Amino acid sequence: MSEKNPPRLDLYTEEKAREQIDAYIKSHEWWVFPHISPDAIDWTAQIEERYYMGEANADFEIVIHSAPGAIGATSFARKTRMSARQLAEILHEIGATDDVDAQAQALETQDVLILVPVTSR
Repeated sequence: MSEKNPPRLDLYTEEKAREQIDAYIKSHEWWVFPHISPDAIDWTAQIEERYYMGEANADFEIVIHSAPGAIGATSFARKTRMSARQLAEILHEIGATDDVDAQAQALETQDVLILVPVTSR
């Protein structure tokens, strides 16, 4: 990360983190990626590196939050920086879809993507 664009870190109380997550989800302006596995973290890192570096990083957020018995994280990526088609192409690259066109069309009405590794298809 360059000196001009140092990483930004905001610390929220648990209540503020929940409010922020709720606001992102209700706006329908953000792709939402819950980090439920190490693979999900890797995939969202690929998305960030491809579409949200430099000034665009202001449109990519990771909220670390508590969950019963664990710490969780959710990434939020503003849809204006990455279209449904671009996201479908990434999903195709990681083997999550065979039909980019159909996936892109389906993503037009979705916000939350839970990326789960699949051992066989």
